[in-house]
Amino acid sequence: MTVPSDPSSERKVGHAENRMSTASSPYLQQHAHHPVAWHPWDDYALQKAQLEDKPIFLSIGYAACHWCHVMARESFEDPATAALMNRHFINIKVDREERPDLDELYMAAVAALTGRGGWPASIFLTPDLKPFYGGTYFPPTGRYGMPAFSQVLEELSRLWHSDRKRIEDQASQLTNSLKIHFTASPSREKVETDQVIERALSFLEKDFDSKWGGWGGAPKFPSASSLALLIRQWLAQQIPHHLHMVEKTLQQMAAGGMYDHVGGGFHRYSVDGQWKVPHFEKMLYDNAHLAVSYLEAWKITGKEEYRAVTEKTLDYVLQELQDDGGGFYSSEDADSEGLEGKFYLWSWKELRELLSADDLEYVQRTFSLRPEGNFESPEQGHEGLNIFFTADLQIHECGQWPAIQQQLHARRSERIRPGLDTKIIASWNGLILSALSKAAFSFHNEVYKKAALKLGRFMEEELIREKKLYRIWHKGCLSHPAYLEDYAAVILGLIDLYQCSFEEKWLFLAADLGETLVREFHDEKEGGFFNTSQDHKDLFARLKTVHDAQEVTPGTTAGLALLKLAWYFDRADYGEMLRSLWNNAAPNALRAIPGHMNLALLADTIQKGFTEIVVVASADKDETEAMINELRNNAPVNALWVVVPEDKTQRQGLFPEHDSSQGKSTAHVCMNQSCQPPITELQELRRCLRNE
Repeated sequence: MTVPSDPSSERKVGHAENRMSTASSPYLQQHAHHPVAWHPWDDYALQKAQLEDKPIFLSIGYAACHWCHVMARESFEDPATAALMNRHFINIKVDREERPDLDELYMAAVAALTGRGGWPASIFLTPDLKPFYGGTYFPPTGRYGMPAFSQVLEELSRLWHSDRKRIEDQASQLTNSLKIHFTASPSREKVETDQVIERALSFLEKDFDSKWGGWGGAPKFPSASSLALLIRQWLAQQIPHHLHMVEKTLQQMAAGGMYDHVGGGFHRYSVDGQWKVPHFEKMLYDNAHLAVSYLEAWKITGKEEYRAVTEKTLDYVLQELQDDGGGFYSSEDADSEGLEGKFYLWSWKELRELLSADDLEYVQRTFSLRPEGNFESPEQGHEGLNIFFTADLQIHECGQWPAIQQQLHARRSERIRPGLDTKIIASWNGLILSALSKAAFSFHNEVYKKAALKLGRFMEEELIREKKLYRIWHKGCLSHPAYLEDYAAVILGLIDLYQCSFEEKWLFLAADLGETLVREFHDEKEGGFFNTSQDHKDLFARLKTVHDAQEVTPGTTAGLALLKLAWYFDRADYGEMLRSLWNNAAPNALRAIPGHMNLALLADTIQKGFTEIVVVASADKDETEAMINELRNNAPVNALWVVVPEDKTQRQGLFPEHDSSQGKSTAHVCMNQSCQPPITELQELRRCLRNE
């Protein structure tokens, strides 16, 4: 038997190789010291499984995942367990953030096999990549109603040799089910946008947690799409309960322990239903989404506490996640010094030593801190520790808290920080580009604007090659052709960057990526968009996803990107593609609306359209800037705008012809499928934008 030549000179583990030290992902590199013979997902590893006729153990995780670290410490670093793995399996490690296609496909297999999903995902495959057994975290000894990982390894190895046909039949059945799930033909059922919107609103009203905000019980995740839909519905219909659900959720999230009161930014989710006890990792995409949610709440209510949360969230991202080149890292770990959340928790002794008696009494009263600790956790090491949560969001901008917060932040910065995943992901950087651009424009904040422009230049120079986007940048190296979610998020980010800076090159860069998106991802036969491009090697199913999972679905994000490009560049063909996407997705949304909130948000946009604003500049720069300030202060959250230079030489055929009125700066506004007469007076523009 001839084994394919090893493409790398990796550290040898006995007679096997661990190939993680030169992997592109910092998460994979964390496993380079394991006695397990880890491989990345590549041709060498897959051919090795076929030539040696061994099943594959596929472990999928990510750098900020607490239970991924626990399983690594307990099992993958254990020599006896590693020996079993090396003897009986080809072991492959995947960073889910690098390979969302593998993650979604095999997580669906785990969910089908066990009824639930999560990370680490632990999946066993035949050499031809068909899943036959799976789970998430397995303990080193039997507990939590789960078998020991070593028992799983031994039993599956035994069955592979003694009852292989049954395993292969089960794998084929599961694979066929997944193929049907991911590649089903489009339905002929016609669904209108208002049907999906009404079904979504009905669910949100019925499932709303009136005491704590949000939807569902523990664990409780933020839902940016639900909040955005409710905001747009409130603006259209002025139904008080829609705004109440938004405000109650935002207030409770920012008051709870899921929000980092000391350092800013949000943890990934709450393990309880009250937003108090977080799962401590901090993800770039969560903070980007939530910054926009709080920004939009500030725009429609004017409440300064929402602006404060937006700014502190973005300030955290700029301070802790920004690379020197302008891109943004993907996450901070949940763990530090081997304990989840240790960086964020406080003992009473430390607080008493740091703060004056008066300040200590204040934080004890305001944040429900206790000498015996207020943080409840089943893990050892959390005893006697406190987490900050409050009932009063307004403390962030007044009274004693700002000075106390600075003291706490300075002391906490002396601790060992959680691990930082320094890979830069295109889609998540597109999301934070949108957040920074929107906040820069709305707050007239030059710091955010400079950061957004720097990120735009980073994307232009580092992530894009010949109008093609790459997903991963790490320490100067590009890897992985971009997925649909990358193109969609980056296009939207570039459009928002234009709306902040009025530099037309960002629109043209977005247009280039839009053409590549259509060419590489559009399903010309049945409509909609594949998650993977023609540059990706097909698995046993080419995914086309329109339901939301841990992140917003790529299909509906692509639909919104094309809808915006269609307006800017008068692309009727993009509208046709959007209709085909809708026809594919909408019937499933009616049957499972909780997983299709972003599609409902897209439906709202399709139904209502954008508020479209064209400002034709005059020679009077102050006059033009005054109109831009009206956009800054009063443009609706769904607005698209463009500022046409006085001489119009830079437009390159971009926009419909609009002239200034008698040499004055002029605004042309269309809303609700109706265009207003040209506007030259600021007061009239203000009334129009406010729909007064």
